Amino acid sequence: MYAQIPDQINQFDENSIKAQSEQTEYTILLSDLAENPIDVELLNESWMSIFDWFSEEEKTIILSFIAKNKPLLSKYELQVITSVPLDKIRKLMPYITINTNALYKRSWKELFQQDASRLVLRIGKSLDKESAFNLADSLPGAYVGDELKAFMQFKYALPGKLSYGFHLEKDPGEKWWGYRNTGVDFLSAHLFIDKLYKSKIKLAIGDYAIRIGQGLLLDNLFSSGRTTSFGSWIKTPLDLKPYSSLQEGNMLRGLALKARIKRRINY
Repeated sequence: MYAQIPDQINQFDENSIKAQSEQTEYTILLSDLAENPIDVELLNESWMSIFDWFSEEEKTIILSFIAKNKPLLSKYELQVITSVPLDKIRKLMPYITINTNALYKRSWKELFQQDASRLVLRIGKSLDKESAFNLADSLPGAYVGDELKAFMQFKYALPGKLSYGFHLEKDPGEKWWGYRNTGVDFLSAHLFIDKLYKSKIKLAIGDYAIRIGQGLLLDNLFSSGRTTSFGSWIKTPLDLKPYSSLQEGNMLRGLALKARIKRRINY
């Protein structure tokens, strides 16, 4: 019984790290949307899954209202939906906009020149002296690198249209540069185009996240998991998004494409 306690502690630490990483990813995602709100008429099941304060029934009601009342003249028209609490609708307002067709009709060159980039740099060091980093000079160190923890992320994001960027991370004890010139311990990059060929194709190059078969076959998409609403476990059948998480082993790497060949057929 006592032998199981360290395993339980390790599992708790792993879960805590994962939860912190997901919280950071969620915060970055909402920040991107706040800076570059998505057109309300482009909202779908995938986008609505981000706003975890809505129940599944409320998400369906909002999407149905938008579909029946296109084109909307103002995003505040959503406030007339009586079956969805007004405070929840107001919480959605910073992340949506109206009449952004001009942006989505611009050339690719113009899209790459929008003010939608972010650079984050973090570096830190523990104030506690760890014995493994302070061995006598005659003894080999327990770690190959120094005590510094570093993180850098660059991201250019136009939600619903284009995203590209990279992020790298170095943990305490790791070398800044590997023996094989592979760089820091964790390096991730992506290029994601949300709408190609009449908005029927999504293309991901580099690291990406995907959900197939409502998550039964494959699912490494971000899930906030902070709502207690009934039915919040329901997932979209097929989805593809860029990977920008700090979790080092949860991405897929390569090239992925999602295409809609008919109104209700995706592959």
